[in-house]
Amino acid sequence: MLWWRDDDATAPSAQLTQLLDMASGTPIAIAAIPASATEALAEMFAKYTGVSVLPHGYSHQNHAPSTEKKSEFGPHRTCEDMLAEIDRGWRRLHTLMGHAATAIFVPPWNRIDRSLAEQLGRVGLRAVSTFGPTDPDKQFNQLNVHVDIIDWRGSRNFVGDELAIVTVIDHLSSQRLANGINPEATGLMTHHLNHDPASWRFIERLLEVTQKHPAARWISAEDLLEKLR
Repeated sequence: MLWWRDDDATAPSAQLTQLLDMASGTPIAIAAIPASATEALAEMFAKYTGVSVLPHGYSHQNHAPSTEKKSEFGPHRTCEDMLAEIDRGWRRLHTLMGHAATAIFVPPWNRIDRSLAEQLGRVGLRAVSTFGPTDPDKQFNQLNVHVDIIDWRGSRNFVGDELAIVTVIDHLSSQRLANGINPEATGLMTHHLNHDPASWRFIERLLEVTQKHPAARWISAEDLLEKLR
């Protein structure tokens, strides 16, 4: 079982068109930045099927000091101030996107203060999506992604076929072999504005293989939320 999250959408672009055309009905969750998302973006999404829109922070602004890793919703402001900002962004995104808006919060840079995450239900958000394995000690719903195809700390281009494929296979295998009753969906993370040609080729090939494979299934963000009930 796989799911797909693409980050940092604000407005229509050639790259976003390429991404949505490539998905071609495969469920895809687009993490859009509420403060800067445009009506044109909402109109674009309405032309495609299988698109879920997730709130990606509020304005994607870093509030951490220069000595720490970037974070919009880390332990640098009061929980109430951050929750009010998240609420404002979620309301705006829901107004813009209508039924496509999906209550999964995606914190910028995949970082969020734990105490804040535990309060997101107060503003109608049902889960948090960051990067990496689910933490069993966290007291909130997690729908994480696990496969990052961009080498952010190095070339900032595609990580390479071998690493990307091995990461996908390793996570799928770990879930198949786990003792849990409800295995975690393997999450693909992409950033359409940052893809080089090799990144696009990998996504195209991954979709081609998995869409035809009888054991592979892409699941929507809405269906992932339903599994939390």
